Amino acid sequence: MRFILKHKWKLLFLLSGLVFIRWPGLDLAVSRHFFLPGEGFYLRNTPLAVMVYRFINIIDMPLLGALAALTVISLNPALGWLHRRRRQVAYLLLVYLLGPGLVVNALLKDHMGRARPHSIEVFGGHALFTPALVPSHECNRNCAFVSGHASMGFYLLSLGFAFPRRRRLWLATGIGAGALVGYVRILQGAHFLSDVVFAFFAVYAVAAITYDFVLKGSQPGSTRLQA
Repeated sequence: MRFILKHKWKLLFLLSGLVFIRWPGLDLAVSRHFFLPGEGFYLRNTPLAVMVYRFINIIDMPLLGALAALTVISLNPALGWLHRRRRQVAYLLLVYLLGPGLVVNALLKDHMGRARPHSIEVFGGHALFTPALVPSHECNRNCAFVSGHASMGFYLLSLGFAFPRRRRLWLATGIGAGALVGYVRILQGAHFLSDVVFAFFAVYAVAAITYDFVLKGSQPGSTRLQA
């Protein structure tokens, strides 16, 4: 039991992988709920979908700029509270750059080659469906696996590593935000369910590994996030 609790996220990742490999049609079944022949993904332009999509696009670079500026400013000893938390600020910047930035957008989305739902034959496109975790050549860049927009929502869970006294709250907030954004991208026909699920694992893995290098041992009673 102790082993399971200690490695629950790794075990959950393996279980998720087995589920989507064993039942690849699960992705198609979920996306099919939001598709109508002749209309396509008919909820793609609803106010909620458009608002969430645009918000993530708008917040991306300003958030990066704010984190970078705070990281530099926090080096000033005269700033008291912020200076004492300069490691946490630097950590949040690194997770943002390495998670939604490098791992999600530069590595996975541009190299896995998975076509988006609206591009595959099942939903009126020309590309072939590719199961989750299987590299393909159905898309050249900015492909489906994993969801970049959902990873921005999941990024909030990194605050739970930076501020462990609120770790459960931030973990729940990050999962909720990522799930909401992921839901929007699924109903728009831009991503499969597995694209969203593994966006979470990508961000969580980066947050946990970066924590070990940047913050572990630097905070009173700090340990690997267990929630």
